Amino acid sequence: MHYNRYSLVFSPAVERLETVECDLEKPNQIGPALGNASVVLCCIGASEKEVFDVTGPCRIDYRATKNLVDAGKKDIALCNASVTA
Repeated sequence: MHYNRYSLVFSPAVERLETVECDLEKPNQIGPALGNASVVLCCIGASEKEVFDVTGPCRIDYRATKNLVDAGKKDIALCNASVTA
């Protein structure tokens, strides 16, 4: 296995990494998905496949992210990463 300075730093965290799925447009699903997480990395964005859905950016980029923030506990660090093509 090849190690670099970043893999050595993040290795313990990566071993504890868990991915979960939930519909962020359904706030009642978010709490159970968060569980006892201490850090949440959110990489969502409106679908580029549905270019004629003008509600996508508001629904997903704003409301869904707001639902996640509202559901978060005070001790959770929320990292929102934008992914663009």
